[in-house]
Amino acid sequence: MSSIDGIWDCIVVAPVGKEPHELVLRSDPDGTLTGQMTNLTNGMEMSLQDGKVAGTKLTWMMQLVKPFKIKVNVEVEVNGNELMGQGTALLGKVPITGTKRA
Repeated sequence: MSSIDGIWDCIVVAPVGKEPHELVLRSDPDGTLTGQMTNLTNGMEMSLQDGKVAGTKLTWMMQLVKPFKIKVNVEVEVNGNELMGQGTALLGKVPITGTKRA
């Protein structure tokens, strides 16, 4: 089990404001990253697709369906029990920060 694996409490700074998310990550020794991200405001769950781990860098794609259908590419850097990065979609970039649950 990697130090990346587990539950992360994240904040996504979306165009509608700061939204809390729960991010569940599972990594495999081959560098594959799986899991899901749940928006705690509206309950929408999104599965991580094409997830990869490269050192402390994590990347994945998610498909949003609300408020509209859009693909989001996510890239974050993990530093201990914190992560920071961004999601990129047609509407631009949105910051993502997170802290791993103990």
